[in-house]
Amino acid sequence: MTRQPLASLGRRIVHALAIFGGWFIYFWLWWRVIYVYDQSLSPLVAFFLLSVIVIVPTITLIWILHNVRIFKNKGPRQGRTTVEENYASDWKGRNVTADWNDMKQASNIVISISGNDKQYEAR
Repeated sequence: MTRQPLASLGRRIVHALAIFGGWFIYFWLWWRVIYVYDQSLSPLVAFFLLSVIVIVPTITLIWILHNVRIFKNKGPRQGRTTVEENYASDWKGRNVTADWNDMKQASNIVISISGNDKQYEAR
């Protein structure tokens, strides 16, 4: 499965402008915090910005490399996980009885538990 490229050059330009605009607003607001509101916060805010600029991309890169390694080991997904259709007992070990064909079409299902038995009833 390959990713489809953006439809046109114009759309790519709009995407690039949106990304640039977002980063511009981000740094402009931090500039206001550092230089307009309080000069004493400058070293602390500069440290925060530097750590965010380094730490967030590093964590993102580690996550991407982790997922790529999983893909290389397992390969692409071949479909959904298969589950056992034999539902003879629930997770607590109770015996389950039901007419599963009726359950698929029922608008209301009543579940009753009696001792070690669980019964599904379509209504």
